[in-house]
Amino acid sequence: SGTIVPNRPIELFPLLFTMVRECLKPYDNERAYINRFCGGIAMDGRGSSNELELAERIKPYMLRRELEDVWHECPPLIENEVFLDIPFELHPEWIGAGFMPDSTERRVVAESKVPAVVDYISDRLESGIDKIAVLCWHTNVVEALGRELGKYGAVKIYGGASGAERLLAIQRFTTDAACRVILLQVASAGEGLDGLQHVCAELVEAEPEWSPGREDQAIRRILRLGQTRPVILSKLFAKSSYDERVRGSNLRKRRSIEIITKPNGEDYTTMSLESELKKNTEA
Repeated sequence: SGTIVPNRPIELFPLLFTMVRECLKPYDNERAYINRFCGGIAMDGRGSSNELELAERIKPYMLRRELEDVWHECPPLIENEVFLDIPFELHPEWIGAGFMPDSTERRVVAESKVPAVVDYISDRLESGIDKIAVLCWHTNVVEALGRELGKYGAVKIYGGASGAERLLAIQRFTTDAACRVILLQVASAGEGLDGLQHVCAELVEAEPEWSPGREDQAIRRILRLGQTRPVILSKLFAKSSYDERVRGSNLRKRRSIEIITKPNGEDYTTMSLESELKKNTEA
């Protein structure tokens, strides 16, 4: 598998406990595993620690193959980070409350970004890009973008769509030149979609994703066998907002996952997370 750790090291525990429990000793119960490899008891499985040790423990049992290992003519993935100035429209009931639940803040930021996301996608299409796939998290953002991008024949695939609706959306996007945008809800687009890669090489991430594995699965709907062009991925972030928290979390998780799953036990020599965050933010 190329994604044995989609999000956090805790996801490895059931697999290792069931198949190769001996590689975990003396941390072969969930609490001990969390304390050792998931940031300690206070993290309750949501963190990561002692990654190099875990990598050494599982190395004899892991055969990891990524797409690039088996597809030698795989086109490159070109990533761009775009930071947007967004005027946030806070709901009246939260003004002056002193706090906002994460789920609400994420939704408010996403809804406030819609006009800027529409402008970005429109500019790309008007510059000559033929088709664009757009990744979203919230259903209402998918709906809002669908309305605003209607003149480009936008179609949608999200959690509430039936199998017939999904097939119709894919068919329209892949066969109709007037259908230039497909809106994909990340939770529903990570698998079961094929054919987009034959007509599209541009991907816009309208809402940042917490889970590296889920994000990568969605990207692989475009960067997969049959793709012949370099894939351009543009990640859109609202400056100084919840988006940047999600971005930082995603980078930290990617760093931990890379250490744990690095093939052949190579030393991890990439730049520090702090430098990477600083460089990308300044860019």
